[in-house]
Amino acid sequence: MKSLCASLLASVIFTPLSLAQTIEKDYAQVNHWNIIAEYENKQFLGCFAWKQNYANQNGFGSVLRIGISDQLKILATDYKLPSASQLTTLTIDNANYQSTFLQFNQWAGMQLSADTLQALKQGNQVNFNFDPSGPVFPLAGSYAAVLKTQECDTYLGVAPQNQAAVTASSHSHCPNNDRKLPESGLCMGEARKLLDSHTDPHPAADNGCSWEVNETAMPGGEFLLYNAYRCKDTTAKLAFQGGAKFATLAVSESAFFGNAAKGTELVTIGSINNNSVIESVLNYVRSQMAPNEKNNQCSVQSGQAYNLPANSYVVNIEKSLSSTADTPEMDAYCGNWGYFSDSYSLWRVFGGFTWFFDFGQDVSEFDPASFSLITQNGHGQWQVVK
Repeated sequence: MKSLCASLLASVIFTPLSLAQTIEKDYAQVNHWNIIAEYENKQFLGCFAWKQNYANQNGFGSVLRIGISDQLKILATDYKLPSASQLTTLTIDNANYQSTFLQFNQWAGMQLSADTLQALKQGNQVNFNFDPSGPVFPLAGSYAAVLKTQECDTYLGVAPQNQAAVTASSHSHCPNNDRKLPESGLCMGEARKLLDSHTDPHPAADNGCSWEVNETAMPGGEFLLYNAYRCKDTTAKLAFQGGAKFATLAVSESAFFGNAAKGTELVTIGSINNNSVIESVLNYVRSQMAPNEKNNQCSVQSGQAYNLPANSYVVNIEKSLSSTADTPEMDAYCGNWGYFSDSYSLWRVFGGFTWFFDFGQDVSEFDPASFSLITQNGHGQWQVVK
């Protein structure tokens, strides 16, 4: 059976399908997805994630594949198109994507744009909308599966052996007896250098506490670094929680509030749609607005005008539309995810995602300007995901 990646790669470079030997090797399993590395004549081709839907699909195939290589990213299912190609509308949750599927042996596949791949990672369900409508596949666990497939491609199909342990061993003695972060193995000094904040934390630490770097494990072996309150012997910490449309970060350790704050969701993570940061943030805010709110008057603005971090955004009406035209600090006009004059909330965009920070009116134990997503390159070195 000719492999999916090999077939698609062959089509991209306009050469006939070869008779070369294709080998598939198990790389990992994550959230009921299987991650496979493909080789042709011992040459690495790419990786794909697949899962099977055993529900009756009315004659459609039952396998969903998301393939990733240096040359392209693909989505495919085991279905025979009525012709060599078919234009269809791929539906991911409530969003539609015009797509052209091509037939490669037993696979109907399409090349994925960055936007469509992000939607698949964040989505709950995908419908290929072939004639008749279908097949339909649930996307539970796709976020972690895509990240693991990207990791597989980065490491050429050879799973890294406990990268955190490798990193920790390479820093067996941190300079100045600096301590290590327990999950990534980073020395604190190295973690500080990786942070995206180049100014003093905002707002200033008080209440007898100080700022200290902490980490949160993210899907696919990535980590989130940030400045957090350290009070006495406790450093505030966040935990990642996946979701059908949005992921969240919730308090797992509170240095200031103690057990009362555990489980409080402070950060909402969404995808960037159509490669437009402004459009994505504005659409997310509008989705939370009531019909009687000033939907068409809201716009994405720099957080600097509101004394917020330079790398932040807020969504508000223009100050000329408010009775308090001499100041941008106004009451809430743009819904729950818009600007509040008496609440500490803001938007940031980094690592390929939108991040909405909502700390309310309480003491903020986390510095949103410092949040940085890090990953390991092929040499095992940590780097910031821009």
